[in-house]
Order: sequence, then C-alpha cells, then structure tokens
Amino acid sequence: MPAPIAIGEYAPDFHADQLLNNPNGALKLSDYTGKLIILDFWATWCQPCIAKIPEMERLQREFDGRLQFISVTSQSRTEIQQFLDRREKGQRTPSNIPYIVEDNQLKNAFPHGSIPHYVWLAGNGKVLAITGSEEVNEANIRQMLIEPVALKQKTELIRQYDRREPLLFDMETIAETNLFFNRALVGYIPGIGGGMVQTITSDSTSEFIKGQGNYRRITVRNQSVAGLYQVAFKDGKRNFRWENTILKVQEPGKLSSEKHGAPYTEWLADGNGFCYELIVPKNQAHRAWDLMKEDLRRWFPQYTATVEKRATPSICLVRTTEPDLLKSKGGEPMVNMGPFGGELRNVNLGYLVLELYIKGLKVHKKPVINLTGYRNPVDMKINADLSSLESINGALEPYGLALVEQDHEVENLVIRDSE
Repeated sequence: MPAPIAIGEYAPDFHADQLLNNPNGALKLSDYTGKLIILDFWATWCQPCIAKIPEMERLQREFDGRLQFISVTSQSRTEIQQFLDRREKGQRTPSNIPYIVEDNQLKNAFPHGSIPHYVWLAGNGKVLAITGSEEVNEANIRQMLIEPVALKQKTELIRQYDRREPLLFDMETIAETNLFFNRALVGYIPGIGGGMVQTITSDSTSEFIKGQGNYRRITVRNQSVAGLYQVAFKDGKRNFRWENTILKVQEPGKLSSEKHGAPYTEWLADGNGFCYELIVPKNQAHRAWDLMKEDLRRWFPQYTATVEKRATPSICLVRTTEPDLLKSKGGEPMVNMGPFGGELRNVNLGYLVLELYIKGLKVHKKPVINLTGYRNPVDMKINADLSSLESINGALEPYGLALVEQDHEVENLVIRDSE
C-alpha cells in the first residue's frame, strides 16, 4: 500500500469513475487545476457530516469557479444514490457537489480514524491542510484563496481494533483455563474511537476468543465518567442518553462536555476519558450490569447514581386512527433508514423510534418514546427530513401515526456528588 500523503506533499492525479452528481461521468484532480479543492470524507450514518452538507453547498455557490468540494465515501453507489434522492425530495434542492463512491484509493492516500475529515489541496495537487469540520468556513476559504496559511491540523493516531474481540484482555491466554472474572479500567486510548459493545444478551456460539461463546463481555471505549454510568445502568433493557441524564454535581465539566470533533477528543484525552471492560463466564452474564455498577462505585467514589422517574419533555409516537394501516405483509426483515428517510419491512415500531432518534431527532435533545401500544411487525416507507417533526409527521400520516411533543414520565439517570 502506498505511503500516506502528508501536508506539503503533492497528490497524484487521482482518477475516479465511481461517481454521482457529476455530469462528466469521470473525475480527475487535474480537472480542477487552479482551484482550491477540498476533499470531504463522510458517510450517511455520520450526523456531523450530514449537518455540514448545506454549508458546503452554500460555500460552493459562493466561491464557484475558484473552489471545488468533492465528497468521498466508501459506501456503495446504491446507498449514496438513495441518500441523495431522499435528500433532494426533502430539501427540493439538488446538490452542487460531486460524490465519489465505493472509494478506497483516496482513503488509503489520506487515512483517518474519524469523520468528517477534510483534505485541502491547491490546484496543482499540493496538500495545504488536513482538518476537521470547524476549519471549513468562509473566512478560512477566503484566506486560502488569497494566500495559503496554516490551519489547525486534525491529528489522530489510527489503530486497528476488531470490535468483535476484547479490548483490554487477550482471551487466548486462558484457552485451557476457567475464567471467573476479568475487570479493567484504563484512561483514554487514542486511535480506537469511542463506543460500546456488549454480548451479555448474545446467543452466539462463535469462538470464545471473540467474547461471544463461552464468555460474555461489556467493552466501553473512550467514554466520560457519565458515559460509563449510562452504560452500567442500561441493565440490558433501557437507554440513558443526555436527554434523560441529569448531572447534579458541583463540577459537571468533569463528567460531560458540549465540545465536538477534535476539541472533544482533546477533552477526553485530558484525563476525562476512560476505557472499561468486563468479561464474565457465560453462566454469570446476568450479573454483568451489577458488577459494572459495583466497579464504578469503587473507582469513582466521589459520585453516586440513581434511576428516577420524572416528567420529561419528550417526543411521543402515537396512533391517530383506529384502522390498522401498519401491519406487515411479511418477508425478510429489513431496516434501511438514513437522515432523509428509508424503508422498514417486517420489524416492530421500536426500530422506527430508534432510527428516527439516531438519524435526526437527536438534535431536539428530547427522548423519543413509543406510546402506540402496537405490537405487530410493520411495513413503512418514509421520505422526510428526519430532523424535522413537521416533515416526519407528513410521512407518518398515511400510516395513522404522529409525533407529538409532550411531557411524559421517563426514567432519568441522576448522577450526584457523594455526601
């Protein structure tokens, strides 16, 4: 594999023929000689990436003839075409940016561990900057068109981590022994991203070194203390997000941060991020959540956490008609939803609620709750901007459903300073 291209080096004249939204049908960097080029590495599941698109389109119009955004993704042509079609239908404005799809070439040339990721190129192919989304703004573009300056560089260590495997423990070392418990807490680990994997409820019989056969695990990567508590109190059957997490502490800045992108990563690395792993025998999986709570009490004695029901401003899914307009006709279960809608087939409404939250409604900072009482599998096609209640309700109306904003009694995770 060729070496990554660094700032100050020159990119070769890449040729891409897997393209959408480009009238010429193929694309080379040399097509934009004399222009400032910004490569936008993104994905349809990346909320910050989607949120940046309107601004990029505005900047493309503002500096047309001098600037060229090129969006790059490894996702398939079909996935991106569906995204663009739904977005255009919801926004009624076609995109003015070409999309390279099914890419590996540019990703290998400019490797990255997180998106959005932006590579700034001069018209002669020289790499001017590699940044996060904060640097992509009108003032910086205007300056780079006059005379290139040093922008805040996006730096990240990239490590290969297989999420199917334990993070902090080598299962091969106990191949011929009986594992009773393994519990570990470490600080922030750069290069592996953030998130959580749990196989406590798994029925998999795959090799135990994957943590899903003879053993079960909870693995949490690069989360704040509050994030660890949110995982521990899931108990395998509920979710605690920031919409239903209350911090009643003197220094909330040690538990959470409103920062995003590189500033948030820096906050985690500054003593506020942790990785945790618990591995238990399969027959002890039912104890895992309690064991994690016990660990947090031991390692963070300055805090206590409880679950309390409170009336909370919420977005509630309700039925608006008595006739059943939802019932599935059967077939292979399928969930294909993006920020501008998609399709559900032969799955329950819980999937709709989850997809609406993840792909758009999260911006409202309210819990999304299913109050329909409907238990049958459903078939639905949604064409809407999933960040807009009005747009979603227009798509839900034919199914006898609506989203209503109202107070509802919700379980809240409350974290306090210890007395």
